[in-house]
Amino acid sequence: ISPAGFAVKDVLMSDPLSIGGGVLGRTTELNPVSDYQVRANHVFTPDGNTLLAFLEPAFSSGETGNNDALVGIVDAAVDSLAAEFPTVDVHYFGGPAMSVYNARQIKRDTYATSIVALVIIILFILCVFKRRRSIFLILCPAIYGAVFALAMSWLTRGSISGIAVGAGTAIMGIALSYSIHFLAHQNYVRSVTQLLEELCSPLIIGSVTTIGAFVGLLFTSSRLLQDFGLFAAYTLLGTMVFCLVFLPQFLVAQSDVREGKVLRIIEKISSYPFDRNKWLIAALVILTAVCGYMSTKVGFDSDMMDLTYWEPKLKEAEAMLAAQDRDSTKTVMLVNVGVSDDLAYNALRGTLHELEALKSEGLVSDYSDGGAFIAGHEEQMRRIGKWKAFWTPERVASVSEEIRSAAVKYGFREDAFDGAIERLSADYQPVVLRFMVLRFRMLLVRMLLVRMRRTLLILCSRLMKLRLFRWRSAAGWARRTI
Repeated sequence: ISPAGFAVKDVLMSDPLSIGGGVLGRTTELNPVSDYQVRANHVFTPDGNTLLAFLEPAFSSGETGNNDALVGIVDAAVDSLAAEFPTVDVHYFGGPAMSVYNARQIKRDTYATSIVALVIIILFILCVFKRRRSIFLILCPAIYGAVFALAMSWLTRGSISGIAVGAGTAIMGIALSYSIHFLAHQNYVRSVTQLLEELCSPLIIGSVTTIGAFVGLLFTSSRLLQDFGLFAAYTLLGTMVFCLVFLPQFLVAQSDVREGKVLRIIEKISSYPFDRNKWLIAALVILTAVCGYMSTKVGFDSDMMDLTYWEPKLKEAEAMLAAQDRDSTKTVMLVNVGVSDDLAYNALRGTLHELEALKSEGLVSDYSDGGAFIAGHEEQMRRIGKWKAFWTPERVASVSEEIRSAAVKYGFREDAFDGAIERLSADYQPVVLRFMVLRFRMLLVRMLLVRMRRTLLILCSRLMKLRLFRWRSAAGWARRTI
């Protein structure tokens, strides 16, 4: 008597002919190859030098605000263990940790880029415009546009990606150009009314085209690009409104005021007739041809993981885990969906066909699926027809007689296997695909209980003797569920 015996008994009584052996054999390709060791109820890597522990956060990977506290606790625990046991290295890795460190890095990068950009802009304003109040007048529209964008994003979407806001700092240059254009042009008008008449139409037309380009990102399937496009569009819209409505209240005509030295240099350079310089035109033509040729040689990074930030210690931990795995290839999970069971099944068959073609081309090393256990209505009818054609009444009667004779011979009751015999001639009907998937999952549970009985038995007898009852209860649960 052993814990595995309870599962083996069920299999023997329900399938004395071992008809399901071939079906269970197909599940081998679904089993992950693992050489991890279990010692004293602890999981070790194949070399036995690394102990593994698993944490399941209460929040999803995307909730970086809540997971930040958990990562902080883990970091403190790691530092404490490192101080107490200097010879032991402790590492951790996972999606929640990567999300937290990405969020932290985005915040640092956003602050750093904003401060650097602000310093450069202020220095430029001080060099170009004489009046110190120009700093306030130039920055206010951009700040108002950013606040307006955040407010409208909250009203329309409720939340927005931090990466989108960080990347949106690049829009600051476009937003500042609106107010800079106003302040620079006031040196050429005699009144604020004239300033608005000359700049209102160009500013609106230019803003609408730029905003429209960013709005186009809303039609992409990426939430990040959608957030970036929405934030940029709202920022420019708010900046334009501020420049047309509020900024003129603080401006005065100053055509009689002498321009700054830097501004005079810029105007002198811009007034040069570049279109009449033949040498410059020839150089641009040659440069265009060279750039056109070189643009065909550029390569594109196809690794999507390079889009994210890798904390050095997480990268080291990921490399350690990868070193323990003999298979260095990447695994991708595919899910087929459909508005009906048959459409989902047809999509699955199409996916398997594509995967087989990719495998033959060498683009996919291997793949595994549950297609042998999942079938549509027509496929089920075909299989049921083959079953009935094979198990004729005559064959069922012959096999029934042999089973009953063998049962008596080996010490069983004559009717011990009547349940299995009755299933040979049962009237089977197609099942709904969603219930077939559930039965497939239960089949994997039974396969695990039977095929892994030796390993689990050793663990129960040598390492977990007190858990024998729990294992037996698990086997009983599997029998009842299946």
